[in-house]
Amino acid sequence: MLVIRFESIKLRTTTGLCRAFDAKADGYVRAEGGVALVLRSVRAALRGNDPILGVIAGAGLNSDGRTVGVSMPSSAAQADLLKQVYERSGVDPSALAFIEAHGTGTRVGDPAEAMAIGHALGRARAQPLPIGSIKTNIGHLEPAAGLAGVLKALLALEHDFLPASLHYSEPNPDIAFDVCNICVCSNGLPLDRSAGRRFVGVNSFGFGGTNAHVILSDPPSAVRTERVEHQASAGEPVLLVSAQSRAALTALALFPAERAP
Repeated sequence: MLVIRFESIKLRTTTGLCRAFDAKADGYVRAEGGVALVLRSVRAALRGNDPILGVIAGAGLNSDGRTVGVSMPSSAAQADLLKQVYERSGVDPSALAFIEAHGTGTRVGDPAEAMAIGHALGRARAQPLPIGSIKTNIGHLEPAAGLAGVLKALLALEHDFLPASLHYSEPNPDIAFDVCNICVCSNGLPLDRSAGRRFVGVNSFGFGGTNAHVILSDPPSAVRTERVEHQASAGEPVLLVSAQSRAALTALALFPAERAP
């Protein structure tokens, strides 16, 4: 007689906190949101005088293939993807400022991803590779989760500062941080640009087994200088408002600030 045993794996946290890579990680926090990016070639963006937040230096996708369960990621497949993307793009792992990890805060996903990052990138460096997850700030946007990580990485490059990955107090004992040569950015990290062009990696994977990674870098220096000068002389920022009719739009725009919700 063949007996098949199914074990459920708790994915969603009961504490309401996403503790990515932490010993108390007990699942992810569901959230809703969206991110829109406009992609153009650098040449076209420069020709159109468009603001450039960052440049895609490399990207790739692969699949876990067959695993023991739909919610069980493959560390080997993720490591293979990372190696391919960095070899193909010519970016040395030692040039990475940080990795924005998928970091779901699950007992299975975090160790698998951390080992993949360490095996493919961390051990190729002299200094530990900082990692973190925006899911500790805003939760898991599910289909938009990867783009949320891209947005965080772009903002970190723009402001020369990597925000802390929240709710991290004790390393997950299932992750060999020293062997992997990685560290969780539990405090804000200044991103020095004096050494030249910086690179950051954004890691993500899907529930069905798809792995994705993108390498971002600083915009051309001339573009950044022009943007900073423009911001300094632009005065008050523009507030965008929208409504379903002209009358509603006018009323919204003229609504006294002290009465706004």
